[in-house]
Order: sequence, then structure tokens, then C-alpha cells
Amino acid sequence: MEAASVMDVISQKQAFIICTASFAFCLLLQYVVNPMLTSAFMPKYKLLCYSDKLDWNSRVTSTIHAIIITVNCLYVVIEPAVWMNPAMEYSRVLIAMCLICIGYILADTLVIFMHWHYIGSIPFLVHHAATTTACAVTVITSWWTWFTALRLLAEFSTTFVNLRWFLQKLDIPKTSRIAVWNGLTLVASFFACRIMLIPVYWLSVYNLIYSPTWLLLNWWKYFGIACPIFLDTLNIYWFGKLVRGAVEILWLRKGNTSRYNAGYASKLKMCEGDTKKDA
Repeated sequence: MEAASVMDVISQKQAFIICTASFAFCLLLQYVVNPMLTSAFMPKYKLLCYSDKLDWNSRVTSTIHAIIITVNCLYVVIEPAVWMNPAMEYSRVLIAMCLICIGYILADTLVIFMHWHYIGSIPFLVHHAATTTACAVTVITSWWTWFTALRLLAEFSTTFVNLRWFLQKLDIPKTSRIAVWNGLTLVASFFACRIMLIPVYWLSVYNLIYSPTWLLLNWWKYFGIACPIFLDTLNIYWFGKLVRGAVEILWLRKGNTSRYNAGYASKLKMCEGDTKKDA
């Protein structure tokens, strides 16, 4: 069986428009909308160093993208038709979400390369490459519908990751009520959407291997194995960092602030250096 073309779900022209619009919109947010609105409503934004402003703008765009992707992919995951045929059921909603995701990742990757000295990150590039590949395969073939939607639900925790960073930059103490509650929500959502779904995904793949559908997927099925391996490795690595952060909070609540203050001073010094370079 031949791979289904994106033309079977949405036209090639529509696919190009959605992906390009997502790419352009994300860059517009990054360099125009986010700086303008944040400067108007968040006075402390103007006091941030250059690298933090870049990161702030990037995280606002990331949060908007995460909310859009999460809501729509949740709909796809629980859609009865997709649930009954998880590997080969067409979904216009998922194809659109994959195209939006590709546009966002391309824009974010461009921003990272343009400002590598400030926000460059190899793990993020690996994550972007694996996610883009998985989304591209789904767009090209219209397959792996339920599986791709399930993996994209991981974006739900991104909102709380970014909120934690925003709170830190607004000088809200890590031990404050809002920071603690966001931290608990972050750990819970990260575990539920990224860690707990790992066995769910691979068990579903295992069941698919012993079904007639597996043979129909041709060599495209190997992308459904390779890409998640990279993503799962990164998610486990990041979850470990979250756990270490939680332990740090416990230390802070016990009054052991010396280690945290030293780290904060180091970061502040780096920001001051960035400001001088861009002055």
C-alpha cells in the first residue's frame, strides 16, 4: 500500500500556506509583537539583559504554540474514528497541527542559530529535529495519526516550564505560593504527558507490530520508532533536572540558600556581561 499523500487530506497549497503562516507568525511574535506588548505591560522586561529578552520572547511564542497544539491534539487522541484506527485514520486537524508545529520549529531553530551565543542549545536542536521529522512523516503519509497526536500532548507541560522561568525573571521567590504551585503542576504535567506516556506509546506500538496494519506502513514505520527514542531520552533527562530542581526547593525551604545565591549571582554576572556586549 502506497503512503497517502497530504493531498488526500488537505491540498498542497493549503499545507504550504499553513506552514509558512506559522513560520512567519512565530517570527513576528518573536521580534515585533512580544517585545512591544511585554514592554508596555511588564516594566521589568526593560530591565532584563539581552539574552533574557531573547529567551522571554521565545518562551511567549512557545507558550502560545503549546496551548494551540495541546488543545487540538487532545481532540484527535479522543476522537472515536482515530481511536479505532490509530495508525491510518486520516485527520485534517492533526495534519494542520503538524504543519503549524513544523512552522514554529523552523522559526525557533532560525532564532536559535541567529542568537546561538545567547540561547544556543544542542538538546533543543535534537528535540526540534526529532519532532519535525515525526510531524513531516505524518504530513507526507497521513499515518501515525493517534501516535503523533499522543506525542504532541507533551507540549502541555511546556506552558508550566515557561511560567516557572517567567516567575524567576520577575524576581518572584521560588518558595512563594504561586511558584510552588506552578512547580508542583509542572512536575505533575511533565510526568503525566512525557514520562507516563512513554510506556503507553511503546505498548501501543508493540500491539501494532502484531497487527496487519504494521506491514502496510512499509518503511515509514521505522520513523515511529526512531524519533520517539530521541524524544524519550531527552524527556527523561529533563525530568531528572526537574527532580533536582524540586530537591533544591526543599533545601531553600529549610533555609539553605547559600548554594542558590551563588548560582543566582553567577547568572547575574553573565547577564551583565551580555548587556555590556550589546551596549
